[in-house]
Amino acid sequence: MQWTEWRFAQKLKSLGGLSLQLKNVFRHIFLGHIRYRLVWNEMYKLGTKSLTLINVTALFIGMVFAVQISYSLSFLGAKYYLGTILGISIVRELGPVVTALLVAGRAGSGIAAEIGSMRVTEQVDALRAMGISPAEYLMVPRIIAMVIMVPVLTAYADFIGITGGLLISRFQMKISAHFYLHKVFQMLAIHDITSGLAKSLFFGFFIAIISCYHGFNVRRGAAEVGHAATKAVVASSITILVADFFLTRLFMWL
Repeated sequence: MQWTEWRFAQKLKSLGGLSLQLKNVFRHIFLGHIRYRLVWNEMYKLGTKSLTLINVTALFIGMVFAVQISYSLSFLGAKYYLGTILGISIVRELGPVVTALLVAGRAGSGIAAEIGSMRVTEQVDALRAMGISPAEYLMVPRIIAMVIMVPVLTAYADFIGITGGLLISRFQMKISAHFYLHKVFQMLAIHDITSGLAKSLFFGFFIAIISCYHGFNVRRGAAEVGHAATKAVVASSITILVADFFLTRLFMWL
């Protein structure tokens, strides 16, 4: 078998394995096999422990984006539209995408490494020996927590990013805070907010299922745990960017 054919066969095998894992996850969710304490613990690890990263990144992205926009608008004599452009850009695109990429790098890699370590140390096999489904115990809580917390973190990042733009508009552009916020919320529609949060929900699901999949596919010892974490981050990031395009087109049609 040639190299390209072998790679294609491996991709099909991976897709089949991912489909089987998804089937098990949805089966446990629909049957109500949800360990709420584990879900809460995962929500805490994902949400609370990501706040510092979200705070710093969203604040400075909002400030940098505001500086770039204000520099361009000043030539057109339209600097007072800074709040309008910044608010729509952050809520529709920057907030969901940047938050998802940060979560993929921080939490997604951690999920893959944690499950991969459990595979290497045979803890997953021990769960099966005790009659506990690894999908129910390891995947379902992480997927539910990710689907809940990524939209929450996105909404928080939107607020911090708009606040960063407010600082630039007030102290560099000499635009009053009241006028800036008026322009932000004047053009923002409910559809803009809901589409951004809906995209983040899909992003959270993609991050969780991809990270769990790579963690469960660790086979050849501890050295592969790091590779699984790297693969999870890369695959999640690419999926987020590709899905963002198609979801944006979909929400524009709705």
